[in-house]
Amino acid sequence: MHATVEQLNDLRDGIPNAMASHVQSCTQCQAEMAYLDKMAGRIFDTADQAPPEDAWQRILAASELPSAQIMALRSHTKQATTNPNSSLTRAIYTLAASIAFVGLISVFMLNQQSTQQQRASNQMQASINQLMLNSRGLETVLQQVVAQNDVLSDDDRAAAERLYWKLTYVDQELQATNSASQQDAERLQILWSDRVEVLNELNRLFYQRKDNVVNARY
Repeated sequence: MHATVEQLNDLRDGIPNAMASHVQSCTQCQAEMAYLDKMAGRIFDTADQAPPEDAWQRILAASELPSAQIMALRSHTKQATTNPNSSLTRAIYTLAASIAFVGLISVFMLNQQSTQQQRASNQMQASINQLMLNSRGLETVLQQVVAQNDVLSDDDRAAAERLYWKLTYVDQELQATNSASQQDAERLQILWSDRVEVLNELNRLFYQRKDNVVNARY
């Protein structure tokens, strides 16, 4: 049994766990940790960079969503990015562009199954759709509380960056899940569930900072 992403992440940060000995002797886990190190560096090196000017046009073309819906999301994100907060805050807002696209990919993948497969996966798709709605709702709450919050303490900032890193990893895994098998549908359900869990943790962290602990679970 190999180490999970969470266990590898702990070891990266110097937090010992039961898988430390295994990772030292497992080439697969070492390769995964090296990949996570590389990805983490790339994420935080580019956290302050603004998205390309044509990002929304490309998202609109790919998703074929109604223009009014895209413009509303664009307006909300543009207002959020003007707040003079930390690089973590700006990085969180840049996720908005990829969220809708990832969700559309997920739904499209499930809809391309045969009629028989669709009948078998109706419950799975309903669960994934609900998780996607939960994720978007939690993001809205998170954007609001981050925009209103003061700068985090060093400890809270480290915790928030750690959670944001996990969120970005889940997003990349969602985009990498690009076939239409039932196995991938199950993988999507797990990933969206993980995404909701991380967003809940981020919401709790920022609400605790405001001395107003809120359970943001939908």
